[in-house]
Amino acid sequence: HPDDRMVVASALRAHLQRDIPYQLECRLRLKSGAWRWFFVAGMAQRDGHDKAYRMAGSMIDITARKQAELALQEANRAKDEFIATLAHELRNPLAPIRTGLELLRRDKANGLVGMVGGIGFLTTSVISGMLVAFGGMLAVMVLALVLPT
Repeated sequence: HPDDRMVVASALRAHLQRDIPYQLECRLRLKSGAWRWFFVAGMAQRDGHDKAYRMAGSMIDITARKQAELALQEANRAKDEFIATLAHELRNPLAPIRTGLELLRRDKANGLVGMVGGIGFLTTSVISGMLVAFGGMLAVMVLALVLPT
């Protein structure tokens, strides 16, 4: 693939010049013209003068894994966006409650200050916990849908 040429050339050069393992992921075109992702690993065979004369290695089609990774990244981005929107929407209705609680807290004559403040804290904690749990459950559901069984 044109976007992978520099990576492939750099990995090959590093292997041949500095004996760094030749392993990379790149896209290759099939006879049909379709592009597929492959994991490529190889090793140069060298002659008595340490000059490379042949490469031996293997290629494994990892297209399905790459597609699953892409779907997972997209789902993770959508989850983060949803949670951010949900958190924003929940904070807006809670703002007047918080303001009211602050006014009650300033009123020393009111005997319910401690109880009301505690209820407000618990409410906010429960909602925050639900958001965190929802994010974890969504990630597990996406993994279950994306990964092959």
